[in-house]
Amino acid sequence: MGSIPSSLLRVFSPIEHLLDDPAVQRVMVDGPGRVFVERDGQVQRVPVAYGAAELDRSLRALAQRAGKPFDAQRPCLEAMLKDGTRFLALCSPVVEQGPVLAISRPGSHGCTLGAMVAGGGLSGAAADLLSVALRAGANLVVAGPPGGGRLRALEALCGELPADARIATLQDGGALELPGRAPIRLTPRKAEGEGRSVTGGDLLYCAGRMAVDRVVVTDLRLADAWDAASLLAGRAAPVLVGMPAMTTDDALSRFGALARASAARDRDRAVDGLLAAGLDLVVVVGRWGEAPPVLSIDAIRAVDGRPTRVPIFERSEVADTLLATPEAARERARWVRLLPPQDMGAPTRVERIHVAEPSVAEPSVAEPSVAEPSVAE
Repeated sequence: MGSIPSSLLRVFSPIEHLLDDPAVQRVMVDGPGRVFVERDGQVQRVPVAYGAAELDRSLRALAQRAGKPFDAQRPCLEAMLKDGTRFLALCSPVVEQGPVLAISRPGSHGCTLGAMVAGGGLSGAAADLLSVALRAGANLVVAGPPGGGRLRALEALCGELPADARIATLQDGGALELPGRAPIRLTPRKAEGEGRSVTGGDLLYCAGRMAVDRVVVTDLRLADAWDAASLLAGRAAPVLVGMPAMTTDDALSRFGALARASAARDRDRAVDGLLAAGLDLVVVVGRWGEAPPVLSIDAIRAVDGRPTRVPIFERSEVADTLLATPEAARERARWVRLLPPQDMGAPTRVERIHVAEPSVAEPSVAEPSVAEPSVAE
């Protein structure tokens, strides 16, 4: 499970074999004798005996290694390894059944748009649109159910950025995998001792002034939402945001509610305008494995000062594939016009894969040709 030191593995000897299993994404101990694992997005209970006394010793040893207190006065312990493996433990009096523990590991490898196309989760035309929009500086939200494929989709989208792109990631952990890249990893910090806390909003403010090519927010939080909305509208740097939501309308509603709740007095009235001005595309993904399916892609337009969705690609329930709407060609042309000169006419990574489009039995609007002439500057 990641690269956990052997000395730390021995501290958790009853679940050591689970932590060593590369297929296990999370291990949860819900008190003595109740151990669960997550594999491929599915949670299942495993027959592992972890006694109360032994679990308590394990957590106290973890606290000692992390240099943090863990007792009745401070019953919450968080620790993270350099590889992004994260430990969260709680004890009495905030839990009644005894200590609980959750261990989350980073992804084993980065996902790509090509893998999503090959796995049937994305059409080639939709992947081309996303690649062009990303290179042209579009602001995107990736939405999906909790525990779904948002993180894998974020990795795939980041893979379409130039190899030398400067990426700043805001994440409360190290789960985002970007192979071959060295992103600037920004992590909020709680106040300890006499030091002040550093919030995600503080870090987003800084990221917008660091001349980076892309800011990636892996999981939108309440404390970050107002600053994220401001960064989107200001366009100081293109932004890619992940958040839990089931549909585009759900994502817009949640983003707006979080931003209004975190805004200073009288600023909450500006939230709709910020989202309408700053958001360009919303991608909704599902739960499948390492290459999650895209359920819809919507453009965001400002209508009477409010963000309004315009469907671009929608998944057909009959053929289980993404179908283009009449707006798809216009949306792609819009972003082609905004490509930097060095990218005009450049093939996307997806085009080089030459994955055939699935045949669709129901009528659909013809998808735009990838080889259409670019618009002159």
